[in-house]
Amino acid sequence: MSVVRSLARVALAATVLTLPLGAQTRGFISRLGRDTLSVERFTRKGNVIEGQLLLHAPAAILVTYTLTLNADGTVQSLDQKIARPDGSPAPGQPTGARMRFEGDTVIREMTMNGQTSERRTAVPRGTLPSVGNPWLIYEMGIAEARRTGAGAYYTISANPAATAPTKWAVTVARPDSVDVDYFGNPIAFKLDKDGHVLRADGIRSTNKAVVTPLAGGVEIAQLGSAWAAADAAGQAMGAPSPRDTARGVVAGANLLIDYGRPAKRGRVVWGDVVPYGQVWRLGANAATIFTTDKDLVIGDQQVPAGTYTLWLIPAKDGGTLIVNKQTRQWGTEYHQEQDLVRMGASRARVPAVTERFTVAIDGGELRFSWDDAEYTVPVKVKR
Repeated sequence: MSVVRSLARVALAATVLTLPLGAQTRGFISRLGRDTLSVERFTRKGNVIEGQLLLHAPAAILVTYTLTLNADGTVQSLDQKIARPDGSPAPGQPTGARMRFEGDTVIREMTMNGQTSERRTAVPRGTLPSVGNPWLIYEMGIAEARRTGAGAYYTISANPAATAPTKWAVTVARPDSVDVDYFGNPIAFKLDKDGHVLRADGIRSTNKAVVTPLAGGVEIAQLGSAWAAADAAGQAMGAPSPRDTARGVVAGANLLIDYGRPAKRGRVVWGDVVPYGQVWRLGANAATIFTTDKDLVIGDQQVPAGTYTLWLIPAKDGGTLIVNKQTRQWGTEYHQEQDLVRMGASRARVPAVTERFTVAIDGGELRFSWDDAEYTVPVKVKR
């Protein structure tokens, strides 16, 4: 068991906190397979919510915030601080932010490298601040969508560089079951009678996280110190899906595949994390890029020299590899009308589990390995 995981479990077994009179303290833990992505805890007293959000991003950072609410539950203001768990500045992160919501306008201030920038932006009334993607904001957004009956809510980042709010569509299946659209696919929420999140499951979306309430109080300072110590010892969780490249030469053709590398993390990949029969981005985050400097035959299809994106429709007994003409897009943005060609892919079980998705150009084949299976497609230079 890793240092990060063992210390996290110790911290998460902490006893219930002694709460101020009239206050309500709750929290969430977000996991990707067996690994913890974030832990948050917040206390509401009257119209003020004070919270802490501990993240792997990929190193440990701590977001401390205060939300002040209007009488109808909409947000009036946000004050936010960002630092390492020991309080020192987090590299590449702002040190603080403020947001004030006034009718249909939000005024945002962010401080980075000692410089403060400000921006006024038009937003729908009831827009929520994004303070590091805490699950509390999802819960508040669902409540806002229900309050207005609009079937959606809006959020906006504290970063003044964000020019417009993001719309999140909400579908209510039952009073206790709600889907929030996450860039084309749903995160499924289970709610109690008060609208509090009992579980959030992102397996059908590209988020993939599973979120549950904290069973008791969590000493976030202790957990943050544990994560920071693991970072310093070279045992950090790291980026969930780091970028990598596979390079190879086939009969004088130089091939390159640039892709994200998600990890298994104790999950069942094929048919679960990656559903059968659906187009998959062949990795994570930005779409997988394929470049060749010579005309090729991949499978039984001709692919001229150039740059493309690759996609896969996996099946239990094979699959379909797609070469698509669109490039430079996020991995959720697939357009079938941009397909250049499709060809069959072979699937085989592998004796040793591949923990992190791996692409190889080897022996005249493109190989895509993850978990207990490998998909392959032959490639050769066009004559």
